[in-house]
Amino acid sequence: MSSERSISPEPLPRSHSHSSVILIGDKDSNGRAARQSSSATQKRRRDSSHRTPSPPSPRSPVSRSRSRSSVGGSRSPVVRKESHRRSPASPPPSSSSSKRRRHKDGGSNSGRHICGICSADVDEAKRLYGVLDNCDHIFCYECIVSWKRSRYNNAESESCPVCKVRSAFITPSKHWYDNKDDKARIIKKHKNHLKLVFLFVARVLPQI
Repeated sequence: MSSERSISPEPLPRSHSHSSVILIGDKDSNGRAARQSSSATQKRRRDSSHRTPSPPSPRSPVSRSRSRSSVGGSRSPVVRKESHRRSPASPPPSSSSSKRRRHKDGGSNSGRHICGICSADVDEAKRLYGVLDNCDHIFCYECIVSWKRSRYNNAESESCPVCKVRSAFITPSKHWYDNKDDKARIIKKHKNHLKLVFLFVARVLPQI
């Protein structure tokens, strides 16, 4: 019995065997993680080497036109200012041409010359204007003459039927005046014509 006890090996302590197992497991897990990381990096390198570089996308004509229009729009105010500065000023219209246009269009302010008695357009009716001395109201020559004749014995015969301002003399005219100077010229021309008529009649009547 003593010999068998001496021959039998002594049992190992539990702490040493357990620690060795734990160390072996840690080494295996670290090796696997390193292998996996190295294989992943190799795959990435292969994928990057096999990938072809993508060519740059050409710009579409729409984007080019937009960029050009944006550049042109930024430069347009300067060009407009230069063209506005370089353009010569148009000469002012002459007084004779403006008068002709006013006579043709029937006046510049109202556009039409309406008689204050018959309410007709004097130009469209192809009548003469009856110009009063101290008044600017528009009348047909026939209307104002007939109105004054109907009130010949009344004080209203020497006044305007609209504003009641005294205007004893009536001047016939083919065109309406534009200003006071034009009105004075029309009245003076008609009075000179009447003087010539009176002188002619005065010379002829005594001989008859």
